[in-house]
Amino acid sequence: QLLRNFSDTIVQAGNCEDIKRINDEGKIAVVWSINGPPVVGEMEDGETELHWIDDWRRMGVRLMHISYNRRNFATDGCTEPSNAGLSDFGRELVARLNKSGIIVDVPHTGSRSSIEAAKHSSKPIMASHTAARALFDFCRCKDDETLKAIADGGGMIGGSDDLNQVLNHIEYISKLVGVDHVGIGTDLQYSRRWPEEVYQMRGYPKSEYSGAWWGNWSNHPHPATKPGESSYGSIAWINWPLFTVGLVVRGFSDEDIAKILVSEEEIDSITTRLAAEIDRDYAGDDKRLVLLCILKGSIVFMGDLMKKITVPVEIDCMKVSSYGAGTVTTGCVNIHLDIMRPDLNTCDILLIEDIIDSGVTLSYLVKYLKGKGAKSVRTCTLLDKPARRKIDLVPDYRGTTIPDEFVVGYGLDYDEKYRALPYVGVLRPEVYTHAE
Repeated sequence: QLLRNFSDTIVQAGNCEDIKRINDEGKIAVVWSINGPPVVGEMEDGETELHWIDDWRRMGVRLMHISYNRRNFATDGCTEPSNAGLSDFGRELVARLNKSGIIVDVPHTGSRSSIEAAKHSSKPIMASHTAARALFDFCRCKDDETLKAIADGGGMIGGSDDLNQVLNHIEYISKLVGVDHVGIGTDLQYSRRWPEEVYQMRGYPKSEYSGAWWGNWSNHPHPATKPGESSYGSIAWINWPLFTVGLVVRGFSDEDIAKILVSEEEIDSITTRLAAEIDRDYAGDDKRLVLLCILKGSIVFMGDLMKKITVPVEIDCMKVSSYGAGTVTTGCVNIHLDIMRPDLNTCDILLIEDIIDSGVTLSYLVKYLKGKGAKSVRTCTLLDKPARRKIDLVPDYRGTTIPDEFVVGYGLDYDEKYRALPYVGVLRPEVYTHAE
């Protein structure tokens, strides 16, 4: 019913090719998972029991727990104190799942059973929503040995908890086994609670196998570490850019994550828009537009921008500095290369900047050029960081506003590095904090 009602948004996938095709169409691919033991018969005949696997696959299941907290005929769950490994039937179950193309999933499985499942599986297994026990000592979390066993078989580990803890676990596990084996598996998501009377209406109050029993949660309570950021307390779970920003700040490169602060596509859109605005304002025979590039950071931006401007345009350069090898302006502007035009009084100067933060440099240059007799002086910046503003300055043309982060790429540098990146990204703090 969910797929029928939201067919324009979510589509069921049965393999990797389906996922790629669905994503390329701008939709979300859904893969069904079974959150519990995969066989539910009387355990009188092994083949009869394993035949259930084929039925689950025909129904679209591609991911399956081999236990859920408690012991079953195949494995020990993570709440079982004996922590036994796979049974003989458990090994048959893993082999049958491999054959059917259903991924073995061990987030609720005990550590020894998880390790043995990884060892006996002919295909990578998964712990789709777990965490590192080294950071949080709870039965559902995996110790380092288990995490390594899953990764050694080419498997995947998904982390879950409150938002900041998720990032802590991703960082820890990535360093332990490598980023290729780590994903975001929230388990839960933001959920709006029903009115309390709805919860009081739940049926079968005397059911022998209640949710509290089969999950064994009453013996292993796990309240949220930060209730305000739990699934009922925060919409962070549906705001995926928060995960991306958190990973960037923690030093994950664009090879490790898919999104950066300002992408190539966004930059292209910005330069197209700014060029149209400049064309509008500088049309007419009485205008003599001179793009004045502030070296070196603005070279890339000005090069792309001028290609899209259709009115007659000239270019010139100045080189100034106020940062050196630091990340905070010194407040003192030094001119290393000046504009040398005897006819400056006939020029409509458009200062091209890569970024404005304090406003000190650009404000100084506007006054300086007007003092030299320029016919007019306006300002254009790719990035604006108003949180750092020290001087009341509003650029005439602004690409986009960014948060108070030290950014590099697309001409911007730190100590002459990172200029050639085709996007704008946040520089890891550890890169520059030791130098300041």
